[in-house]
Amino acid sequence: MPDDPRSPDAPLSDPSAADAWLADVRADDAARRRQRAAWLARQGSESSSLAGTLLELAERGVPVHLRLRGGAEVRGTIRAAGADVLVLRPPRGGTAVVAMDAVATVAAGPATGEVWSERSPLLLTSLGEVLAAWAAERPEVTVHADGGTVPGELAAAGTDVVVVRGAPPARERTWVALAAVVLVTSPHDLAL
Repeated sequence: MPDDPRSPDAPLSDPSAADAWLADVRADDAARRRQRAAWLARQGSESSSLAGTLLELAERGVPVHLRLRGGAEVRGTIRAAGADVLVLRPPRGGTAVVAMDAVATVAAGPATGEVWSERSPLLLTSLGEVLAAWAAERPEVTVHADGGTVPGELAAAGTDVVVVRGAPPARERTWVALAAVVLVTSPHDLAL
């Protein structure tokens, strides 16, 4: 239909017809760009993983607020992400070690923007290996497990158990199943 000024067959000698046609082309192009951006965002979110997203937040140095199973919460900046473990530096210092499978939600500030990643953590270190390495230093810790909290000195960590020695004078030992560990906090800045 050549009489329609927006038709590609319409003569472009009329300035209003050319303007209308150019406006339609620009609007169509903008709509295609928005659709493509939305499609790319959807693709990113559909293939993302929690571990990959946490790794991306760690690399950006973004402070996070984690809510864990059982109700525990921890805030801080992720220092490292391993196979099944996150190590955070809380705002007031010290160290927090989180079992990856205990993470229920992750919140980050609005300035963070979209974060999607399907990458795997670079460290192959596990929760048990991190705790075993720290046990040599005998740091003061609080172990948050499915059954409650156990404060004391990290005495040992084995294949599937963590041993905490209580405060004097009793120095009672408590064995905690590694699978039940949700969070381990220490007021000390422990090395990775």
